[in-house]
Amino acid sequence: TDYCKPCPSDAACPVGTTLETLVLPRGFWRASFSSAELTECRAFGGDGQAGQARCVGNVDPGEASGRRVQEAGLDYCADAFAGPECQLCREPNHYLDADGAACNECVAVGTAAGRMAGTALGLCVAFGLVALAYSVQRGQTEWRKERFIGLPLRIADRTGDAIYKIGLIPKFKILFGFYQVCLVLSTTYSARLPERYTGWTEALAEAVFIDWSGIVLPVQCLPHKSRLVAVAISPI
Repeated sequence: TDYCKPCPSDAACPVGTTLETLVLPRGFWRASFSSAELTECRAFGGDGQAGQARCVGNVDPGEASGRRVQEAGLDYCADAFAGPECQLCREPNHYLDADGAACNECVAVGTAAGRMAGTALGLCVAFGLVALAYSVQRGQTEWRKERFIGLPLRIADRTGDAIYKIGLIPKFKILFGFYQVCLVLSTTYSARLPERYTGWTEALAEAVFIDWSGIVLPVQCLPHKSRLVAVAISPI
């Protein structure tokens, strides 16, 4: 009829139910009282119970950690969670864990920065030692006859010689410049190259882009401006 609508899928509609008083089961969420669209809360890497742990619905006020049905209906989230699909933590300086079912306290920014700097320094030292050892043994044959280290050294020699002979470094610089132009062309000039040129560049960009700050500090633990600074200086 003009006044009564079918009950939304996955919701419960007892007699006298209105759009504002829809009954949501555990594991579902909706944006507001005026929305008839129910969203199943995802696990975000956890098991099938993670979404139900965050999204308590409003079937039983006792299941909503003692809150009243009206209060639980504001966001259909358990006490520790908020936001779409209850994936945000109510408490400041907390983040949703990898299992998607609990909020953990963030590590101090200074501690995370120290870990990131230590990891970067360790990698630089390791690669530097490898490069130094290779340069020292470049013209010598003793190590290249060894059982374990000899094969990688011989492969490195042949690879370096091949790169030099075919002039691969200048070609790579040209290709990398073209790759950079393709990435920014659509956003900077509102222009787009044909798909045969941009398909592989976009796929490569998704594969190589790494948010280094997110490895040691979850997204919710670092302000957006600070994360931008961390990503910008990470190549250094």
